[in-house]
Amino acid sequence: MKVKVDKKSAEKMLQEYKDFIRIDHETGNLRWGSIPVFLTRARLLYDIYREIEKLVGEAAYSVTYHSLRTYGAEFGKLLRDPTYPSGRGKNRKELFENICADSLAGGWGKITIEEKKGEIFLECETGFPISQCYIEDKEKSKGPVDGFYLGYFEGILSAVDACEYQGEETHCKGKGDGKCCFVFRMYKSHHASK
Repeated sequence: MKVKVDKKSAEKMLQEYKDFIRIDHETGNLRWGSIPVFLTRARLLYDIYREIEKLVGEAAYSVTYHSLRTYGAEFGKLLRDPTYPSGRGKNRKELFENICADSLAGGWGKITIEEKKGEIFLECETGFPISQCYIEDKEKSKGPVDGFYLGYFEGILSAVDACEYQGEETHCKGKGDGKCCFVFRMYKSHHASK
């Protein structure tokens, strides 16, 4: 037996997703009825992270960070584009609201962004999905594990501001901290002319 999907069937399935998926504002999870939609993808990212960690040790964080930074930069370029539906961030507050909404709608978690004294702080009270998998498995990581998300948000912010940010994960629920926190600072080249 050979089965092939047609456009009408795919459109029908997409509409079912749209009709049944909702955002759980307490946990920051996308749910299809009572099932967390992102949990499968979170578990996949978690498994990928753990396998990379087995191969390269602590360098797994850097590998995962770099893998999503470019994707984040592409999304950041869209946010700067006024013709893109979410590219309506004409001011900083709207821009940060769009980034927060994207994170929640994408099932990555309910985040807050605060800018003060030249630094951008991003927090996720419930923890990003990989951290949530550590909690679910009743394990603690030896160090931060949310490189995928750090790279993604660093890419977005760098593209939106047309500069280079350098991010750091200062707190990680996966290693037992109370929340996941990133801080982003403008990158200053050591080769700048004096």
